[in-house]
Amino acid sequence: MSSLAFLIALASQSSPSGADYSLRFEMRPSGDPQIAVWLEDTRGTFVDTLMVTRLTGTFGLGNRPGRSDFGGGFLWPYGRRENVLPVWAHRRGYLYPRIVFQDCREDSLGWHERDSSEEPYYCRPLSAPEQAAEAAKDPSVDTISCPTTRFSSDKGIPMTKVDRSLPLCDELFSRYDSTSSLYPPRNDLQRVDPNRDWDGLGGFESMNDLDAISQPTPPSGQLYRRTIRLPAGLAEGEYTLWVEVNQAFDPNGSHDYDFFIDPMLSGYGVRVIGQPSVVWKVPVRIGPEASSAFSSSYAGYGSSTGQEGTLTAPDGTITVGVEGTGAGRLLPIQGEANTTYQIRADVLPSTAGGGSSGGGDACTSPAAPRSLTQTFVDWRGVDVLVEMAAAADNMIYDVRYAEGHDAIQNQGDYLAAVPGLLLEPGSTTSMAIRIPLSRDQWDYTLAIRATNDCGDVSEIVTLNVTTERREYQDIDACFVATAAHGARYADEVVALRNFRDEVLLPTEAGLAAVELYYYVSPPLAGFIRDHAPLRAATRWALSPLVWAAEQF
Repeated sequence: MSSLAFLIALASQSSPSGADYSLRFEMRPSGDPQIAVWLEDTRGTFVDTLMVTRLTGTFGLGNRPGRSDFGGGFLWPYGRRENVLPVWAHRRGYLYPRIVFQDCREDSLGWHERDSSEEPYYCRPLSAPEQAAEAAKDPSVDTISCPTTRFSSDKGIPMTKVDRSLPLCDELFSRYDSTSSLYPPRNDLQRVDPNRDWDGLGGFESMNDLDAISQPTPPSGQLYRRTIRLPAGLAEGEYTLWVEVNQAFDPNGSHDYDFFIDPMLSGYGVRVIGQPSVVWKVPVRIGPEASSAFSSSYAGYGSSTGQEGTLTAPDGTITVGVEGTGAGRLLPIQGEANTTYQIRADVLPSTAGGGSSGGGDACTSPAAPRSLTQTFVDWRGVDVLVEMAAAADNMIYDVRYAEGHDAIQNQGDYLAAVPGLLLEPGSTTSMAIRIPLSRDQWDYTLAIRATNDCGDVSEIVTLNVTTERREYQDIDACFVATAAHGARYADEVVALRNFRDEVLLPTEAGLAAVELYYYVSPPLAGFIRDHAPLRAATRWALSPLVWAAEQF
């Protein structure tokens, strides 16, 4: 069964009579994991993906520039995580172009400014001292919001499109076994800078076919339930529901691997290669009678490198019984009749009356939410009040967002938007929620629609919001000036930073100067910071530059 057919069936707003069954699964994730859920038949033939978390499905976590073993941090933009969901990726077997740095320097975490354009989602990496300093002032900075108002990144280029006459580019073809990847590139890029980006960057969206099933990571510790309408014509019989879960920064004594440290940025990044993905499976029967099945233990684990899709049987090397780590990435759920499970799957066949045997009037067309109203906004995101048309246990409300006001006009725009939150209000008719957004002073469009147990969707309701300025806004690479003046918010440092952003970065010569400065300044700044006479001398030496910057 093709992915296109499945996605059309999933996103369809037509009469539910063409769908024979719905499949509902539930779990309770812990931490901030990446998850893939898919269906196979009894012969092990891949049927289709039912759900994948958005960092992998929307933002290209498995296929982006840079080494797979780069260190990591909050919303870091580089390092392809080919070990994120390898069992799913290999069994799915869908190939995408491998994305590499435009300058082919795959070992370099920084200094790609010549090929870097404004970054709408990922953040500038922070060094360990920066993280500690910002956390002391604002403990939420490294978990909720990007630390800079302006950050540019190299979005990459398909490996087959690199200029092989450039240094290092020809070497890529001996470094990598394939010019393809099993993971999609990011598809959130709505703007292309013709002076910095690969001219085909806008085509990334068409390469990524996971829009309709890419979902936000479920909130840690909360029950997550998702109902998917299965395509019409799916044969009755036995199937297997597979769930793969991965968590970064999760080492133990058996799985604690080295990661690459960029020698020019040795203070950046924490360990990301720990315990591999953990996999559960649940046998399900698709037929005329409703059925339920459970799994209370994991089936095995994936490759630590992602180079193969093998499933290794439990061997005592995966942590068990500890919340948020290893097999504890999914928490136990107490079910009926004293049953305890980590995954539950229910098959809900449709009935002649248009409902579902597992969901009452599930297959009646869902009504759109009545309203989406902003109640509070700050630099971390926005609080909104969702008003539902009526209470409905079988209804899910899916919130998505896109950059810019009025950016979501129709169902196509909605599917291309960033997955935000999934709401299951149950018996209530209104719900107050918090939608975290990564940038301050930024325009967004929020959109919400309802989905019933059979996968039918309502019209969308939208809301324009603008996040506010945050107090600690710039953690920037003005290393020497900050060291000399003692604070990144000193008037002199702000003037130099503005000069860099508005005058230097837009030009080739300015880019070269900034790139050289980033290369030599961190160790120099550290030395200056520790010696008062040097700080005074540096302030004197920088004063002509500060004066010139203040004239712009």
